[in-house]
Amino acid sequence: MTSTKNKELRDVPHQWWKISLFNLIQLKWNGWDFFQQQIEKHQSTVFSAKIFNDWTTFVCDHVAVAAVLDMTKTERSKTGHGFLELRPEMMLGQTPCVFSVGEGHQIHKPFIMNFVAKSYEKQKPNMVAIIEKEFKVLSKHGMGGASSVDWEGMFSTAAKRVICHMLLGVHIEDITPLEKYTQGMLAMEKMPGESNTLIENIMTIFNKVDSIKNLSIQFSNSGLTQEEMFKDICYVVCLDASNAITIFVLNSLYCYLRLTCDDKQLLKTEADQYFKDPEQTDLSALPNLHKFFTEMLRWSSKAFIYGKAKSDFQLDSTSGKFRINKGDLLCALPYFIHRDDQLFENPDQFDMHRNPEESEKYNFTYGGRFLGQSTPSNHRCAGFSLSRDVVKTFILFFTRCQFEQIGVTEWTGGYISRKYASDEPLKLSSFKFE
Repeated sequence: MTSTKNKELRDVPHQWWKISLFNLIQLKWNGWDFFQQQIEKHQSTVFSAKIFNDWTTFVCDHVAVAAVLDMTKTERSKTGHGFLELRPEMMLGQTPCVFSVGEGHQIHKPFIMNFVAKSYEKQKPNMVAIIEKEFKVLSKHGMGGASSVDWEGMFSTAAKRVICHMLLGVHIEDITPLEKYTQGMLAMEKMPGESNTLIENIMTIFNKVDSIKNLSIQFSNSGLTQEEMFKDICYVVCLDASNAITIFVLNSLYCYLRLTCDDKQLLKTEADQYFKDPEQTDLSALPNLHKFFTEMLRWSSKAFIYGKAKSDFQLDSTSGKFRINKGDLLCALPYFIHRDDQLFENPDQFDMHRNPEESEKYNFTYGGRFLGQSTPSNHRCAGFSLSRDVVKTFILFFTRCQFEQIGVTEWTGGYISRKYASDEPLKLSSFKFE
């Protein structure tokens, strides 16, 4: 196996194995048993919980993550059946990984560059400095924002169908207003040119829906009941909203369902007060909601940045030296600073009562300075406030829903149990809006 200490200049390997996690979970892929066997056989060398701890990874069929096959043909054949064995150093971000997006959006030489020094344990105190240093290097060579990547190709309606099924009790094909939003979706897909950024397209569509023109303001003038407004938000998120919003709604939903009854009641009480006060329009003034949202970002975000190289250059990485060609997709992942026990107490635990300033201090989550979005300061994504308000409003409304959770969601150190692998990831009964 090629050592990561080898500093010989080499091209990023093209060979990679695409894993459709949606197939593993949603379609009960016949390779699931083999997948499970490999996990049991290679406990120390397969998918790290620190890489695949995000629920949405398991329900989106257009996300494929695999490792660079940086081995000899003999070593590669030993893995068998195309199964990719991840090496221990991969878990700590020592080796470039492949990041591929979607059917019809195959990229030949993408990879995730690590931002963690070779000796993870020794370098923890300097991790932020390391990230900033390499981020500046990559920024000079075309590390851009979301506008340079096909966001819409990353997630299909599979994840959005999950929301519809769970919250609305219907399949996406059965939604009556589907035609109302189809034109908007097609318009967004057909808008050419770099000037039409994703966030502008989203805002164009959002502005067509009267009930959610401004999610920070009461919906009192919409003429809709609260239940209708809640479903309207669901429709827009499922059918029109950006994939980032979809991810965060799914993550928020998952985190909310894992809360204790007392914490759920805290959010519900805050939501009740918000809806009763017509003068209350500032979502940021709701402390419990803010803590929940911030902790959701810290606990579930992958915090990656990416863009296309605008010129040929050599990248000196902690993993070696790599030749990058113009047009290559660069993906960078600050390998879970937000799971660093040197920065957070019990980082693997979702704690709604964690001081949000702990997360905001490092500012690495969506909208943070390490995402390299196309803004003057590169510190804030233009769509962050919109995404934040959509998710917060969704949670406010969801607290008013009564349901009995009859499906069991098991969380086992970053893996979702086989019991979770079904066509109905979560079953809710007696679901109604108060």
